[in-house]
Amino acid sequence: GRIREEGDGGPPKPGASLKGFIMPGSWVCSQCRNVNWPQREVCGMRKCQRPRAEVDAGPATPENLHMNPPTAAGGSVGAWLCRHCGNVNAGSRQTCF
Repeated sequence: GRIREEGDGGPPKPGASLKGFIMPGSWVCSQCRNVNWPQREVCGMRKCQRPRAEVDAGPATPENLHMNPPTAAGGSVGAWLCRHCGNVNAGSRQTCF
């Protein structure tokens, strides 16, 4: 991934367009806020891995992703948006995931 200085687009903005980096049908994990591909039956976040039936918080919409900004990216304060790929990275990360 790119180093943070090259890609840090700042915090995700409420209502920002997700078109282009969120596949239609993607779902959000209620435990870690990870956005999962539609076909996943378990959360793709390595530290989470919970079954979709237990943690599906609904579709990846701007409202759903920004309901709880401080816990975006797995509980990270200072999460940052990569302006190259649109990934939301934990504040502690120095390279885009």
